[in-house]
Amino acid sequence: MRIRRNIQKDLEERGIVSVRPGVSVYKALETMKANGIGSVLVMTNDHLEGIFTERDYAYQGELEGRVAKETPVAELMTSSSEIISVPIDASLSTVAGLMIANNIRHVVYLKANGEVVGIVSQKDIVAYLHEDLNRLAMDYFGYDPFRS
Repeated sequence: MRIRRNIQKDLEERGIVSVRPGVSVYKALETMKANGIGSVLVMTNDHLEGIFTERDYAYQGELEGRVAKETPVAELMTSSSEIISVPIDASLSTVAGLMIANNIRHVVYLKANGEVVGIVSQKDIVAYLHEDLNRLAMDYFGYDPFRS
């Protein structure tokens, strides 16, 4: 059994969570907490400026003594020129490989015209794999051996 996903559909249903470059780090962290996510895109209108992650805050904010309520997210974000992105038809295997090779936790999916579709995180990869393992087990065993 080959499992094929429609990642574009999944990402479009999830939607894009973003902040503007001038927003404080504190506001960006509030946005991330409210949405249960570890990163947020930094955008001006529909233009991707960068990505801000928990790791950015921990390494460049907290450890360097910056004040979250006074620091613009643009000072800590990874700029768009440094973001690892993939076309919308990229496989999860490709994305996972990029995460490992580049020691990153988030990859941005883009349409052919450069429009942002969304972000896939390490957590998303694990969730997809878990779902796929459950489907395979159901096909093979006729029940889900991973549920107690």
